[in-house]
Amino acid sequence: KLIVGTSYSKFKVTGINYSIPTHRENGELNPYAGVLIDPLRNVTVYASYTSTFNPQGEVDIGRVRLPAIKGTNIEAGIKSELLDKRLYLAAAVFRTRQANLAELAGTAVDANGPYSYYVPVDSTAKGFEIEIAGHLSPVWQVSGGYTGLKIEDKNGKLTRTYQPRKSLKLSTNYRFVDLNNLTIGAQLRWQGDTYATLTTLPGNIDFRQKAYAVFDLMAGIDVARGVRATLNLRNVTDKTYITSMAAAASDMGNFAPGRNFTFSL
Repeated sequence: KLIVGTSYSKFKVTGINYSIPTHRENGELNPYAGVLIDPLRNVTVYASYTSTFNPQGEVDIGRVRLPAIKGTNIEAGIKSELLDKRLYLAAAVFRTRQANLAELAGTAVDANGPYSYYVPVDSTAKGFEIEIAGHLSPVWQVSGGYTGLKIEDKNGKLTRTYQPRKSLKLSTNYRFVDLNNLTIGAQLRWQGDTYATLTTLPGNIDFRQKAYAVFDLMAGIDVARGVRATLNLRNVTDKTYITSMAAAASDMGNFAPGRNFTFSL
């Protein structure tokens, strides 16, 4: 199969932004092409190309809005359905190039107060993804995925290091039909280490967060006809971690919720 298409985006900005007149108008045509081949039954190999265009709201040190992000994305992979199409498997490699991507550069102060400013960066992201989803049996469901990622600037230096370069997510649940549809499940979320340069301190000091894992549990049961009780226990080990390393670089990081639960009926 051969797939071709395109999208057209246009935006216009007018008004005053912190006493600075703002006017911008831009449009972009983004073509797309993909090819899919079925070398075996229930197996599809594919490749695709697309250009990208995305306006952004970040400003430079003069409070002028940065230009839109423009780039290209190339992806290739394989997909398969097993166990009578109950289980889905996929693997892909990709390369994404982006120009004008906003990168936090520091904090400035003017008559309107302090603000974060950004610089446009050209970057290339390369990586791979593995995904699984579906049922191993009519009562046993699984899903998961692993992503490996590397982002470099035009000089080959690592950039956007506050984004995890390795991440894993696994979940499963099992239903006991004869026990009032009792369902028990678990989820694991893991990501590798990340770091960001503190923009509020001199000396290019890196703020780092080590790799961490978060475990969640759930259980549900039918207590009466049309009535079901469900309990979700999140962050079972009470892991302490920061939700956004990008925000932490400018002293705005928040800790994620500790151990918590939700009961619903």
